[in-house]
Amino acid sequence: MNYLYMIILGLLILGILLFLMKRSTKVHEEGKDEETNLADLNETFLKHVEGRTVIDLVKVFNPSDEMILRSILASENIDSYVKSNHFGDLLGCSRESIFSTAVISVFEDSSGQAKTIVQNYIHNLYKDQRLDEEENLHQNPPGKDDESGSDIKYIPELLV
Repeated sequence: MNYLYMIILGLLILGILLFLMKRSTKVHEEGKDEETNLADLNETFLKHVEGRTVIDLVKVFNPSDEMILRSILASENIDSYVKSNHFGDLLGCSRESIFSTAVISVFEDSSGQAKTIVQNYIHNLYKDQRLDEEENLHQNPPGKDDESGSDIKYIPELLV
């Protein structure tokens, strides 16, 4: 009787494993797995690098700026590559600091259009920062203790 329970339990576990494996590799109409259907921007960049000059375009200090800029560049069909330096920490939290940087690189032939995109992005960040400071000034007049000074926003640096 014990062997029967062991066989049933083994078949049940095997069935669950097969179900989970089948569910995790769903196939799309194109015949690709879900994971391989997502584009890796660095791999796309490296596929097109043959004989082309690469330039460093912008240095970013937080992951949100990096992802926004890369998605804008990708939407304009501009390949980009990121060289990062310690984004995040041991706990997996992304931190914004001058010691945690990434450099976004592009091909030289598309650098003009990419530079314009980054300049517009930086200009909009400065505009947002000015509006935030004005709003903060209205909420906290200069005589009061201001604790919002600890919320520092590092603006990306254009390198070209």
